[in-house]
Amino acid sequence: MTPNGSLAASGGRDGTLRLWTMSGKEVRKIKHTGEVTCVALAPDGSRAVSGQGKQVLIWDCNTGSNIKGLSKHTGAVRRVAVSPGGTRWCRGPRT
Repeated sequence: MTPNGSLAASGGRDGTLRLWTMSGKEVRKIKHTGEVTCVALAPDGSRAVSGQGKQVLIWDCNTGSNIKGLSKHTGAVRRVAVSPGGTRWCRGPRT
């Protein structure tokens, strides 16, 4: 969820990342090639970061287009985070 509560994101086994208003209206559906294991939003809602298998994917929330894919992970990505300024993203630590 964005800090101001204007946008929330979800991901699931159906291979979609979905963006929602807090009233429950779906505003964007972004199709992945596999299960979406985790999602984080930039504070301003302009970018979403998702985990899929051993990849981290960065998305433009306004267009739904993929900006970048990071695929050199050795294990499954289960957590992602976005910096408070919205300019950096990372995979969470292994547990």
